[in-house]
Amino acid sequence: ALREAARHLHETLGPVDPEPGTVLEEQFHRLREYKLEIRRIRLLKESEEAMDKRIMKGILKNWNALKAGRQEQGYNATSLKLVIRKEAVDVAEDEAAWRRA
Repeated sequence: ALREAARHLHETLGPVDPEPGTVLEEQFHRLREYKLEIRRIRLLKESEEAMDKRIMKGILKNWNALKAGRQEQGYNATSLKLVIRKEAVDVAEDEAAWRRA
């Protein structure tokens, strides 16, 4: 939504140097704010993805350590099984669903 608003404002304003205290200057200010917010959201998303990856690596490391410890102690058979599924992601479809919501 912010990207669309920023794009629309950018197309509407064009390459104009706004006069101080005008509506045009206010719109340029809004455009800068939109771009900064988009940047902040992107950085937040990337940091969340990195944290998810670290957590997943930690889970796998602990699971392998638990499995190795159980094998070392002679407990090879267990009713628990770690299953990790990789899901295919359709970015365009997810974005369209997000916009509808």
